[in-house]
Amino acid sequence: MLVVVLFDPDAARRESRQTALRSAGHVLAAVGTLSALPGTLSPEVVILPEDLDPALREAIFAHVGTTRLVHDDGDIAALLATLRRLADAERPRLQIGPVFVEPRARRGERDGVAFSLSQTEAGLLSWLLCCQEAVTPRQEMLVHIWGYHPASTSRTVDVTIRRLREKLEIDPQRPQHLLTARGEGYRLVGARPAPPRLPDPPLMSLRDSMGIFGREQALSALRAACQPGQVLTLLGPPGIGKTTLARALLSTSTAGLFVALAHATTDDDVAVALGAALGLGRQRPPTAQLAKALTSQGDAVVVLDNAEQVVDGVISVLSALLPKTRAVRWVVTSRVRLRMNAEQIIEVEGLAVEAGVEMFLARARQRRPGY
Repeated sequence: MLVVVLFDPDAARRESRQTALRSAGHVLAAVGTLSALPGTLSPEVVILPEDLDPALREAIFAHVGTTRLVHDDGDIAALLATLRRLADAERPRLQIGPVFVEPRARRGERDGVAFSLSQTEAGLLSWLLCCQEAVTPRQEMLVHIWGYHPASTSRTVDVTIRRLREKLEIDPQRPQHLLTARGEGYRLVGARPAPPRLPDPPLMSLRDSMGIFGREQALSALRAACQPGQVLTLLGPPGIGKTTLARALLSTSTAGLFVALAHATTDDDVAVALGAALGLGRQRPPTAQLAKALTSQGDAVVVLDNAEQVVDGVISVLSALLPKTRAVRWVVTSRVRLRMNAEQIIEVEGLAVEAGVEMFLARARQRRPGY
């Protein structure tokens, strides 16, 4: 699910695209004139026909702000595939009061108890998030989220807001985040990025989900060496267990962030990946914005995984952020040293034979009980 503005002066073409996008689960404003653009929305994606006048394109971006542009070349299947890739590439996790929520995944967690969001609840929440705490008129939401006619009257928005308040607010009768603007509409305040959930560790890396095979001493040394305001590099060849150790450290930390750099190809990709992990979007965020988001995490452990192909980018990001995030504990996994003044090295060694055998047997028994 993405929040999309589809701009196309061709009404027939716009209608066909709108039907396909709604069927795919996206929340969108489909308009054909500048005056019809939602007044407070900063969408995640703007879709424009390739033949649109450049001056009109500039006027649209002046209205909606900086966002990702997707050109519509007439191939609906390709358009939907592009949006699907964009949505799958990042699933922001947010904190709203005591609640953690992932709108694209349509799920949340409150006091350790998981809950789900309906398609309309997730769509409304995503729309309000993209309005950046501004008041959104009720009629605007009816038209763009539900596809109602502009002259329609319905309590659909109010009913959905009530359901969301029951899931997100401590006291739904006295909401602190989903607020009513009398006679106007609704707005969402106080949502902020939260550390994303870490993927489950690799099957072979944990022993009975309690410890790591043959790495107990290495993990203890890692905990002791991981200090605020410093960079700790786990150094070793591929497959040696650097990522496993980093994930084990994160699992014992009060706050943590895992930033995967395996697919990073340029130095700018490092800041983009870090910003995405913090829920700041898909464009490279300013250093000040990264620092503010990281500072809100307290003494979090931040892992930059597989840094060897973008070492210069990692150095650039860390050099800019270290003075501004003194409580953060930085861990880098890499095949090569960063050679920074603040860097401390832990060389990761291979498993002993006994630990390797134990790991193999445990993995085999998980797949085939009684092995």
